[in-house]
Amino acid sequence: MKIKVSRFNQEKTFLEEFEVKENKTLLENLVEIKQDKDSTLTFKHGCRSGVCGCCSVRVNGQERLACKTKLKENDLVEPLKNYEVLKDLVVDTSKEEELLTKTNSFLHKKEDVSISIKDEKQIDRQSNCILCQSCYSSCPVYE
Repeated sequence: MKIKVSRFNQEKTFLEEFEVKENKTLLENLVEIKQDKDSTLTFKHGCRSGVCGCCSVRVNGQERLACKTKLKENDLVEPLKNYEVLKDLVVDTSKEEELLTKTNSFLHKKEDVSISIKDEKQIDRQSNCILCQSCYSSCPVYE
């Protein structure tokens, strides 16, 4: 099975086709490509279980986590939109990280305080965010 990967290196963007194995995730195939076929392929990954969000890419124009995405024939893998591409599938997220830091949108200290069910429901949606940055990539307003 073949996939196309959008590559970026020194101000030049090009597509490269790779032969990959079926029934593996995109991340597993990217790791295999880097190890066995092209050590210059650059991408990010961390936990490999859909928790950290750093493996976010676009597959056929849709934002996906590489560690959770099964591939199909001729899939196109690209970096996230609305970001400066540093190399291949790696984008510069420093602007958004700075925004999160400035807004203090994180816990500052641990306290032994019980949280009610009502409080939990209020914060549940925000606490499910894994900071994968896909929302910035897919947002037409942010674009």
